[in-house]
Amino acid sequence: MPTTSDAIVLRLSSLRAVALFWVGFSIVFAAIQLLSSSTLTLDSAVTVENVQRHLSGGYQLRNPPLYDWLYYFASRIFGEGILAHTVLRYLFFSAIGVLHYVAFRQIGFSRRLAAAFSYSLIFFVWMASDFHYHFTHSLPLLAIGLAAWVSLVAYVERPGAGRAAVLGLLIGLATIAKWSFLLPAAGALAAVLLDRRARAAFFDRRTLLVALFAVLPVVPVVIWMLGIDGNVVSVVHDRLVGKPVRYVERILPAAKSYLVSVVLYLLPWPIFIGLIAFAARRPEAPSPLHPNGRLAVAATLWTVGLGLAGVMAVGVGNMGTRYMFPVLLVAPLAMAAWFAARVDEAKFAEGTIRVATVVVVVVTIVRFWSFQIIDGVVPENPTQRTPYDALAAELTAHGLGAAQFVTTNDRDAGNLLAHLPAARAIALVTQRVEPPLPDALADRPCIAIWGGAHAKLPDAPREPQAPDFVKPFVEADAGHVEDIVIPWHKPLYGFDRVSLWRILPLPAEAPVCLAARSLS
Repeated sequence: MPTTSDAIVLRLSSLRAVALFWVGFSIVFAAIQLLSSSTLTLDSAVTVENVQRHLSGGYQLRNPPLYDWLYYFASRIFGEGILAHTVLRYLFFSAIGVLHYVAFRQIGFSRRLAAAFSYSLIFFVWMASDFHYHFTHSLPLLAIGLAAWVSLVAYVERPGAGRAAVLGLLIGLATIAKWSFLLPAAGALAAVLLDRRARAAFFDRRTLLVALFAVLPVVPVVIWMLGIDGNVVSVVHDRLVGKPVRYVERILPAAKSYLVSVVLYLLPWPIFIGLIAFAARRPEAPSPLHPNGRLAVAATLWTVGLGLAGVMAVGVGNMGTRYMFPVLLVAPLAMAAWFAARVDEAKFAEGTIRVATVVVVVVTIVRFWSFQIIDGVVPENPTQRTPYDALAAELTAHGLGAAQFVTTNDRDAGNLLAHLPAARAIALVTQRVEPPLPDALADRPCIAIWGGAHAKLPDAPREPQAPDFVKPFVEADAGHVEDIVIPWHKPLYGFDRVSLWRILPLPAEAPVCLAARSLS
């Protein structure tokens, strides 16, 4: 006769229950964000600065434009700024949790085992913390990449024209989410070709539809790139390799950085799951892996191996954990398949759900207090509360609500665009490869803005030095530099703070202004 715990676990094990959990989790975290701060994180601000309220075939070469497109359309519905980003972020967040459940079911897991592993995603740092602060293009990469994996397994199990078309579209969409999706795609292809069952499915003539439909989402991006003569390989190489260092001097540090990032990306999930699995271990020999589980293991090993080979061949010097999303796309499925073959299902599911519940509560409290206690341990505390809304109000009071702003960083430019709907803003370090649309307003003032340093009261923020592009105007006494001091919103606990920006009106005919307004 089932116990109360068994009944609870079973109730939490349906697809509907898992979907409700992740949607509810997302709503709570979205509410914490929207009620606490309207400030865009760096990655979100970069997107706003790139898009510049304009739909284009592309914006930058480092990343393809899928997330930028999605933000553009979301901003037409929800307005510029934090609401549109929050809706997108947590839609993808929910999708990632649910898609893992579906993928776990494909590995042959029972409902309660699949649900337990889906809830266990909260044990990954990127699911518990990083996704709430960082990342834009990696979110659709992971969500659509997982959907492509689910579609791949479905096609292997039962090939069909419709399934081939869906798989192809998802591959194409994941490719224009982030170029690095080509790595797990190559790893999955290698795993498929070396698996007799999967290989037989892919020799079906309908597989040609996969390639055909995969091309469709990529076509407009390729056309745009041809129009600007863009070189993605060069941009990505410069980004990943970094400073020019002799190959022999960077090869070992590059390999070490890659392997360390692989481990850090997976933590602390193996620790939590390992302890729970040890407590719920079964005495008999492990069960054989499900064929789809073996496919996930092979795809993971191939992808990690191909990534390591690429890192060592090129000597990549900038390989942090943020670049592991494509490398370890299906790693949770592979690890779960290995653990599931060694545990008592009922004990493991109950233990995992219990621990995941505690972690969810802790993570929620930490997220809430990270906004309300500025001087806590969360490193993102200061920047997520920078008072751009108050800065925008002050600039509007100065008659600059519709100005053209030129900034030294993407964060300022993106937040100014989000909070000043009539204004224009661009960063000198913009990743855009094309100028924004020409300014239709003839007499728009052009304003240089820099600074943003903050300090605890009664201390004053350090005075920001004029950036290089401003110095000639200051030296020529071409305008008056004005300080804009903005008090921060009062937290529940913590020191009062103020931020200091400086603004300088620039001559309309200044080259930097003409370029920012696309009039040169």
